[in-house]
Amino acid sequence: MAGSSNFLLVLLALLMCSTVSGFFWDKTYVYLRNEIGRDVPLNFHCQSADDDLGVNTIWYNQTYTIGFHANIFIETVFWCSMDWFDNESKVKINGTFEIYHALRDTRLCGKNCTRIAKYEAVYAFDEEDNNSRFVLYDWPVPRQEMLSLHH
Repeated sequence: MAGSSNFLLVLLALLMCSTVSGFFWDKTYVYLRNEIGRDVPLNFHCQSADDDLGVNTIWYNQTYTIGFHANIFIETVFWCSMDWFDNESKVKINGTFEIYHALRDTRLCGKNCTRIAKYEAVYAFDEEDNNSRFVLYDWPVPRQEMLSLHH
């Protein structure tokens, strides 16, 4: 009896982990593509409660892939801090947002979620609505006073 209780405890512990090796379910992928502009690198630091992916940079038209196993309670969240230099206004643009939230994205994009960083915003796609694009995060607009200081 004690052996079966231990087995159940180990099984329950494995199911509660968000980075379990895929024995029970498939990986989820988030694809981040930089389409901000030529010669504009996108710097970012993404993490979840369990994983810190470190600081990364992708150049124009490059894609970075985040692969993970979402937990069974649909609680997995990855957030990213991103920044890039706006060559037109001569200011650094930065922001932090949830690039993946299981409660939202399980329905919207399933196991393959694409994010496109553009000059004005970061976009996501809703597979249930004909893959329509929507704004996931609006980049902060530099205040006019800041812009006038750099001209």
